[in-house]
This record gives sequence, C-alpha cells and structure tokens, in this order.
Amino acid sequence: MDEQTIEKLFLEGYEGYADKIFRHCFFRLRDREKAKEVSQEVFTKVWMYMRKGNEVEHMGAFLYKVANNLIIDTVRARRDTISLDAMLDIELEPQADRKDPMFSADARRILSFVDQLEEKYKEVIMMRYMEDMAVKDIARMKGVSQVNVSVRIHRGLSKLKALMEPTQDNMDGME
Repeated sequence: MDEQTIEKLFLEGYEGYADKIFRHCFFRLRDREKAKEVSQEVFTKVWMYMRKGNEVEHMGAFLYKVANNLIIDTVRARRDTISLDAMLDIELEPQADRKDPMFSADARRILSFVDQLEEKYKEVIMMRYMEDMAVKDIARMKGVSQVNVSVRIHRGLSKLKALMEPTQDNMDGME
C-alpha cells in the first residue's frame, strides 16, 4: 500500500472515530486528561502500525481493540493509587459545559450502577448505549457472535434495572 493510501485510510479512521474513542476512554477511565492521552496514543499506535505496511481490515474494531489494551495498561499502572470511590468522585473542570451528557449527575449515577455489573455486561452496555456502537461492530470487536452480544446486552440491562430499582423506589417515595 502506498503512503497516500495509508494516510487517507488513517485520516478517515481518525475523522470517523476520534470522538468515539475519546468517549470510550473517558467512560472507562473517568479521567478527562487520561482519556485524552490514551485516545491520542491509540491513534499514534495505529498510525505506526499502518506505516509499517500492516493492513487494518475493520478500522473501528481495530481502534477499539487498541484503546481497550491501552486502557487496561493505564488502569493497571494506577490501580494502586486510585480507588473506585475516587474514580466516581469526578471533579468538573471549570470550563466544562455542564449540559454535556458526559458530566451530568444522572450520567454519573447511571455509570456508578453500570460499574457494579460484571465486566462482560458492562463492556457491551457501554459500547452500545454510551458509545452508540452497532451490535454488529461490538461482535466484531469482541470476537463473538451478534446473538451473543445481544444476549449480553439484554442480560446486562436486566441486571442494571434490578440494581437501579431500589434507588428508583426511594426516589418515588420522596414525591
């Protein structure tokens, strides 16, 4: 593949996925600066991979795979220094747009429930509903069937609903 084709494919991938990869990193890391760093590193690694002459068949799935690997590395590196409570107590940046759904109190509350799910359910729910990925793309990225992804989403949503119901009952009683 020639240099121009590589650059064109990379730029198309960047334009189509930069925001999605950042959101994915942000939801997983709960740290805006770390999410920026990791998402930048994702594209740097993919660029280097492509420049070496390696082809990327499914750019989106490949980007998410690289992002997940880097997220795991980042979490492992800081596991001893940050507790789950600290991750949930996100301080808003002064310049942050408070209408941004990533920063809303409801989003943080829902994320705290999502965090209680088993990893296999948490991942597919975040990809489907927070990153707006298609079931087909999630299946390709995870290396499982679309039926398997749909079942995980359904079961994960059932578990999430069960976790949220006690909170909902408490809120209803306050009216």
